[in-house]
Amino acid sequence: MLRTTNKKSTKKSTPRRRPSKQKNLKNKVQDNNVEVEEIVLNDIMDKEDKEAEIILNTRKLDIGYGSTCIAKNLMLSLYAGEMVCLIGPNGCGKSTLIRTLVGLQDALGGKVEIKNKKLNKISLSEKSKLISWVLTDTMPTGSLKVSEIVEMGRFPYTNWFGKLSEKDKNIIDNAINAVHLSHKKDYRYNSLSDGEKQRT
Repeated sequence: MLRTTNKKSTKKSTPRRRPSKQKNLKNKVQDNNVEVEEIVLNDIMDKEDKEAEIILNTRKLDIGYGSTCIAKNLMLSLYAGEMVCLIGPNGCGKSTLIRTLVGLQDALGGKVEIKNKKLNKISLSEKSKLISWVLTDTMPTGSLKVSEIVEMGRFPYTNWFGKLSEKDKNIIDNAINAVHLSHKKDYRYNSLSDGEKQRT
């Protein structure tokens, strides 16, 4: 989670904590008139929680563009089954962090690991099975139907001809049902509302 405070302000808000289950590690960097604090929350997990798989790790990760560092020394550990919310004002580095984590841009320093494997050592084919994300940009899909766009998500699992098996079709139907778009699966993407496009 990235939290920002005004550099000129002397009062800082305190992050909300769950009782006796968190340790905080703060690293500060300067970005123009904004002070960015990176807060790492490492749970002191119960015995049964220790079996949870770590799916993403960063170690001393620096992010930014060219010679401009937006945030540095980021230490993250994300576990299977967790829902993580990244909050911050425009321009604080949220999108830059996500783009770095998924490999769409290079880190300025440090490393990213997915399932204990360095991100830069994972092939594009393997990444496509491990990573998915929803852009805020509008996709250039032309007149494709909702079902046809969702079918593209099965590309890494099909043969060169892209032929869908019954298993693939069931997975596609389940994905469409999960976001409550079954009634729109035969609609053209460009006829959907913005919210429906995001769900697609």
